[in-house]
Amino acid sequence: LSIPSDAQLLSTGRYRSYDENAHIHSASWGTSVTDDNRENANGYTQRARNFDNYMYQSPDFLVLVAAGNDGKFNQANSVGTPATAKNVLSVGAHINDVDNMHKIAYFSSRGPTQDGRTKPDVLAPGDSLTSASAGKNCGLSQKAGTSMATPATAAAAALVRQYFKEGWFPQGVKGKGSEIKATGALVKAVLMNGAQWVTDVEGGGTTVEPYDNNQGFGRISLTHSLYLAGKTAALLDVDEGVVEDGEDKVYDQTIVTANGCAYPEFRATLVWTDEPGIAYGRNNLVNDLDLLVTRKRNGTADVDYRPNGRLLKDSVNNAERVIVDEVEEGDVFEITVAGANLATDEQSYAIAMTGCLSGVSYTAPVNPVSNTSDANDSKTKFIVIVGSVVGTAILALLM
Repeated sequence: LSIPSDAQLLSTGRYRSYDENAHIHSASWGTSVTDDNRENANGYTQRARNFDNYMYQSPDFLVLVAAGNDGKFNQANSVGTPATAKNVLSVGAHINDVDNMHKIAYFSSRGPTQDGRTKPDVLAPGDSLTSASAGKNCGLSQKAGTSMATPATAAAAALVRQYFKEGWFPQGVKGKGSEIKATGALVKAVLMNGAQWVTDVEGGGTTVEPYDNNQGFGRISLTHSLYLAGKTAALLDVDEGVVEDGEDKVYDQTIVTANGCAYPEFRATLVWTDEPGIAYGRNNLVNDLDLLVTRKRNGTADVDYRPNGRLLKDSVNNAERVIVDEVEEGDVFEITVAGANLATDEQSYAIAMTGCLSGVSYTAPVNPVSNTSDANDSKTKFIVIVGSVVGTAILALLM
């Protein structure tokens, strides 16, 4: 017996044709972080670099990694490698019940990484989840940990891939659109775009803020990520493109509420699968893209929005999101993807946008799950899909 290399490990199930290959890898393991090994285990290790390199060489692929369970006492810098990689989706845990889903699980590992990147990327239910147990009896057991949150997120990622493969995009009806072979960056962008804020930590002891190193982009919510006609409240638009160094790619979106759409936000999320950096380096972003959203409203001055809650550009992370609240009929948003500082000639990217967007017929939801991103909304239903992702499983999102 021998331990496989990182490339061999990630290549499992990927020696067939595109349609038969695995496109999602869920890793519920990683290095535990202690005071003695923090500088190394919480850093951009060779293993983290290997994971980034594999995804960079395999753009169809998305790796999800458990952030770790070393966040007790709100310990910062407790996310362990390989969840410290840039291109993976690093998953923390929140409480798994409606009344407390706005709370991060006390054990969930926290960022940042040693080079200052925000981790975890998202949260998912990771406390008291029921799953298959090991042994001969084929029974069930209840566990807690980011190792439970990660496969739940991988299941959500599989549903996002199914959404595009089966032609649900853009009209929210199966087969109405063309098949899209989604990249890992697009799946990641859609999940991060719809993630909702949490506001507290189990047991308290620290303040939780948007985009901080407790929650990243927040808890995943497919009801805020995908448009299903008559089921969810916000339309979805996506694109995958390539930008050159010094080039701008510009998208325009107009808010339309006259059709009954009442979603109060406009969101845009940019994700790119970056070249691997230098192991143990202090600045590991190789190609720096910038997301800028400009709101144009009649009678008022244009307003610029920078990503990730910042007043200026983000030159550290390779996922950037802008949320604009209280949108109005006729608001025009100009979304700019800038090749700000590339080490290579060009960089591919994926962008996801949600809101009351023009260009697609809209069917208002009947008994919508939620029209807002209020983490304390007790009416919000959260269903984790852990079974089959074939046939009409997309409909299971809201049932």
